[in-house]
Amino acid sequence: THVVREAAENARDLAAANGNSFRVCADSLGVAALDPEMFARCVTELCSNAAKFTRNGDIEIMARRTKVHNVEVVQVDVADTGVGIDEAV
Repeated sequence: THVVREAAENARDLAAANGNSFRVCADSLGVAALDPEMFARCVTELCSNAAKFTRNGDIEIMARRTKVHNVEVVQVDVADTGVGIDEAV
């Protein structure tokens, strides 16, 4: 949870500068077998991109533990109202 909240906080000023609302919903993620530096880098990049490419919109960061194919995983979703990626790409 700490990594997700820290990454989101780092992007909060940029999001505000672009007129965005910014919301973080993070459950207690507990202990996970992952590379903490790579996880932090990925979450930071997702949050920063949402803040950079969204103007006067909404950004929501959601982190939780869930099961995929009966295996427990940490899932981080970033939803925004930015322009997105062209479907033709």
